[in-house]
Amino acid sequence: NICVPFRKHGVMDQFGQVGDQAYLQEVFGLTAENLIGEAKKVLSMK
Repeated sequence: NICVPFRKHGVMDQFGQVGDQAYLQEVFGLTAENLIGEAKKVLSMK
């Protein structure tokens, strides 16, 4: 067996927003910077 760290990342249950793609990515935490930060957190769990 190999132990692999795992963490779910998604959008919280809330009313939708209206705006351009960059704004919506920021609101929902889906920017490249946020995703990289989440990946680093998972990698540090080892």
